[in-house]
Amino acid sequence: MTPKPRKAPAFVTPMAALPVKKLPEGDEWLYELKWDGYRAMLIKDDEDVQIRSRNDKDLSAMYPGIAAAGRRQKINQILLDGEIVALGEDGRP
Repeated sequence: MTPKPRKAPAFVTPMAALPVKKLPEGDEWLYELKWDGYRAMLIKDDEDVQIRSRNDKDLSAMYPGIAAAGRRQKINQILLDGEIVALGEDGRP
């Protein structure tokens, strides 16, 4: 029996990065560069796509191209968490 799909969450509070003086060591740690932009989540539930800020503000109208890209994904439910960053001609923020 196939499980019934669950409704996508409306909002999930994102984890915040913490500044540290010394990086933890060990193979279980992974690091990423910090890009300055807008922390956002793309939430897709069937055809409904929203882009939400880390404070749950609706950013969908500000980024219609990102919302459209979310609609094109061949999956019914998805939550993507990331940073929206504008890059210059040189590829830098």
